[in-house]
Amino acid sequence: MKKILIIESNTQKACENIEEYNALRYSELFKKLINILGDYEIDIICPMFKNFLMPSIKDLKKYKAILITGSALCVNDAEVNIQMKLCEKAFVSKTPIYGSCFGFQLAVKVAGGEVYSDKSVYEIGILENLQLTKEGAKHFLFKNISTKSFCTHKDYVKKIPLNSQVLAFNNFYEVQAIEISYMGGIFVGVQYHPEFDNNQMISTYNRLKNILLENKTFENEKDFEEEIKRIQDYEINIQKNEIKNFLDSLS
Repeated sequence: MKKILIIESNTQKACENIEEYNALRYSELFKKLINILGDYEIDIICPMFKNFLMPSIKDLKKYKAILITGSALCVNDAEVNIQMKLCEKAFVSKTPIYGSCFGFQLAVKVAGGEVYSDKSVYEIGILENLQLTKEGAKHFLFKNISTKSFCTHKDYVKKIPLNSQVLAFNNFYEVQAIEISYMGGIFVGVQYHPEFDNNQMISTYNRLKNILLENKTFENEKDFEEEIKRIQDYEINIQKNEIKNFLDSLS
């Protein structure tokens, strides 16, 4: 049985807030999906929780893969330094790494890229018009899938690291998926959330409702409720996505 490590990137308070809105904390959402996709032994660590013990590189080498979740944090926050160190150790361990959203941005920054925040502009809801680059079209991450995913983020990649390849983009932003080679390790990840199901996306909307109305992502309550209905009716197949392809690529 392949042993998988999931890194929960949220604080304990943020995890509890997600659960208050009847959704799963991100590490449990990853775990739920991975258990659907196959038979894996899964460990979860939470670097933003109290009493976290940093694993050694030797510890990380025991895993077939490391997956880094999304987060309400920004990779430029000082408190994220512990996650930066953990991600660098993951690269050095040479264990294959995957990340969604924050996990994607974290790997970019650790490897020398740049990320910026724009709280006035959310890419949120149904991921629209994803297009593959030449490299993405032949990459295992997108093999035999037609991406239908949800997204929610206000942070964006400003500069990609050296030794990296952009795999996908859309009309909203030019870096939606990437592969990074750094310190002997390989990271692949996406800016969006293949692990999200409809309930998780609706919960996210409800949790962020006031912010989204204030920044005019939605003009009014009617527009917001129409979007919720659109999410409810949107059909996705979480058993056939980028995370499955990543896990299938493991030796």
